[in-house]
Amino acid sequence: MDVSGVELTANKGAANGYPGLDASSKIAGSQIPYGAAANTACQGNDSRLSDARTPTAHASSHASGGADALGGNLDSVAKTTIRKNTGVDTGSRRRLNFIEGSNVTLTVTDDPTNEEVDVTIASSGGSGTNPSFSVHKNGTDQTGVASATLTQVTWPTEDFDTNNNFAADKFTPTVAGKYLMSAATQMDTVINSRYAQCLFYKNGVSFKEGTVSYNGAGGNMLSSVTVVVDANGSTDYFEVYVLQNSGSTTTLWGSSKLTYFTGCKID
Repeated sequence: MDVSGVELTANKGAANGYPGLDASSKIAGSQIPYGAAANTACQGNDSRLSDARTPTAHASSHASGGADALGGNLDSVAKTTIRKNTGVDTGSRRRLNFIEGSNVTLTVTDDPTNEEVDVTIASSGGSGTNPSFSVHKNGTDQTGVASATLTQVTWPTEDFDTNNNFAADKFTPTVAGKYLMSAATQMDTVINSRYAQCLFYKNGVSFKEGTVSYNGAGGNMLSSVTVVVDANGSTDYFEVYVLQNSGSTTTLWGSSKLTYFTGCKID
């Protein structure tokens, strides 16, 4: 239908949604002017219609904490895959749950500044290992062991001390639990009907006493003691003493095969 020359009145134009038309405007004759201002039309060859206008980079504004951060449940199936030592995947879940084990403490701290959760893993009383040790005198005799007098045994040489808990001739474990410990001592010859004894001490007090070796004919005196004992993992400490009643001073042998102190955590 040719509508050229048909005039629209101001009222008809406005009433039909063309507020820019006045009484002299015509659809085909006097057309709406082209331009970029209000009430103008954009031509098909307008450069604005073909300008790609690459969007300005703005990813940071959508990041957590940004001015236009994304929110809500963006992906209802977003999950984290868990594996051990780059092996087979254990599973894929939205949450990772840490569980404290024996002698292990987990400290979980939220770090919003770095957008992370920090998990610190430590033992609940030490290095998380099962402490063990073995010490001896390395062939050096301990002389001047007085008669009828408790004498602490010195241990200058360590075979091993896995948790650095042995020092100053005593074992002070920093992991709580039950420990198996054993000590042996070899004394010089004492006269007939006399004895020498190895004693195990806990916190400065006799805890278990070793075999009492009487020698009816005179000779070297060997004594040993083996215990299972609780340690609180902080203040409890353990030592070895000797006692002999020869009536004179004597010597504790330094042989690492005959005079030694050793132990380990068993529970």
